[in-house]
Amino acid sequence: MSESSIRILRTKKGYSLEEVAKEVGISAGYLSQIESGKRQVSAEIAKLIAKLFSVDREELFEATRFKAIRQEKK
Repeated sequence: MSESSIRILRTKKGYSLEEVAKEVGISAGYLSQIESGKRQVSAEIAKLIAKLFSVDREELFEATRFKAIRQEKK
């Protein structure tokens, strides 16, 4: 499995796991699980992360983009 696009954006922007987690109101462990694909990211958390990185929410999901969109429609 390729590296998570959230992790790529986070490191590219120079944020630590702890900084991003604090900014979006989740634990660093939870964010780590999202980045590693062990947990699904909610639409609300994705929105907050995208806002923090100044990107569209869709950019957070390169490989899993369509899966995320399907889940939002449910």
